[in-house]
Amino acid sequence: MQAVHGDITKELDLKKVLIKNLYNKLQQEKQASKEKISFGRFEVHELAVFFRNSAGHYEAINRNYPNYFLSEESVALFTEHHLRYPAYIIGQIVHIERHIAHPGQMRGAPRPDSSGGRRSPAAMLTPYNLPGGREYFVVTVAMLPNAAR
Repeated sequence: MQAVHGDITKELDLKKVLIKNLYNKLQQEKQASKEKISFGRFEVHELAVFFRNSAGHYEAINRNYPNYFLSEESVALFTEHHLRYPAYIIGQIVHIERHIAHPGQMRGAPRPDSSGGRRSPAAMLTPYNLPGGREYFVVTVAMLPNAAR
């Protein structure tokens, strides 16, 4: 009877070690998945890379889901810590806002130009120079260490 009890105790101890090892491996996998950069449909808590495009906007590198742009607040946060606008920014997504571009829409209401008149129609482009009716997303990110270059 004691021999059987000893065998069961040893087996239980081995199972405890196995469970502990599997739990540690799971935690490492979870951490590794948090540190991977997303290139698909973005979700909060994922990492994303934004490159400065020819219009000066930070646009996400994204496969099959275009028109993700970095929020002005996030750009300000990163440029506050750098002497110039970085070529790219990596951040952890904290908020995503969905928008539809409307013709004649600027970021905010149209402002008078320097002569006091209204801006010309050419200057009244949709946000991020998108055609009217196009869906786009404004993404707010948290700064990561060494995440802008």
